[in-house]
Amino acid sequence: MRPPAALQLELMRRAIALSAERMREGLGGPFGAVIARDGMVIACGHNQVTSAKDPTAHAEIMAIRRACKALDSFSLAGCEIYTSCEPCPMCLGAIYWARLDRVYYANTRAEAAAIGFDDARIYQEFQAGIDDRSVPLIRFGSEEANLVFQEWLAKPDKIPYSRLRWGDHELLVRVIEERFVTSHAGSVRPEQMWKTFFCENVKGIPTKEYFVSRILPRPRDLVFFVKAAMATAVNRNHTIVSQQDILDSEKQYSQFAFDSTRSAPGGMVNVSPCQ
Repeated sequence: MRPPAALQLELMRRAIALSAERMREGLGGPFGAVIARDGMVIACGHNQVTSAKDPTAHAEIMAIRRACKALDSFSLAGCEIYTSCEPCPMCLGAIYWARLDRVYYANTRAEAAAIGFDDARIYQEFQAGIDDRSVPLIRFGSEEANLVFQEWLAKPDKIPYSRLRWGDHELLVRVIEERFVTSHAGSVRPEQMWKTFFCENVKGIPTKEYFVSRILPRPRDLVFFVKAAMATAVNRNHTIVSQQDILDSEKQYSQFAFDSTRSAPGGMVNVSPCQ
């Protein structure tokens, strides 16, 4: 869901204000970025190249790092980034790797070049052949390195970068099922969990689908919600988790989600300032 224009402008202004604030504090160049989902700020970042002695510490990179930590995921699918300037090639690559849905920017790369931040040479390098680049790329040791690639290809428990996103309900459900089975010493199979311990539906929706549809797509959120529902059922001496147990526990989860988002880097719009 794309936020309304007024909120988009507010998010962009936050990125611009952050770029000015941190620049004036001497922490880095005049660049700021905000990552949001459905209008809620997940994380912010500002340029820290000079203060952190880190050439990769661009505003977008810092925001991506903090957002991934806040969401407990390396996929930011479903999120958007608001940045005070058109991303450089490095940041644009990170945006693609993070699977952000959309980029909003204010200043252009030409305007950045006019004040001394010119990345035109990097774009030109990408267009040049591998043998024509100013920094030599020399290949050797490929046979040994490829053995590691083949080992990765055969690794049964690998998490593919290209596929994982916590927005996939199947992966989120697997997290809670595996924890549940472990806590019961393997006496219950994952497919038995929902039928044995939970009501069939909540408001006409299959129970496990209801759980994942009501949370931020993070493993810890699903774990909290399910545990809260089970605790509510136990306190009421219910033999299974009922619809009312789940609905009442949803209020606890909503407070948990609010508190965790508020305490994350960047906080929420009009609630907590970007860090």
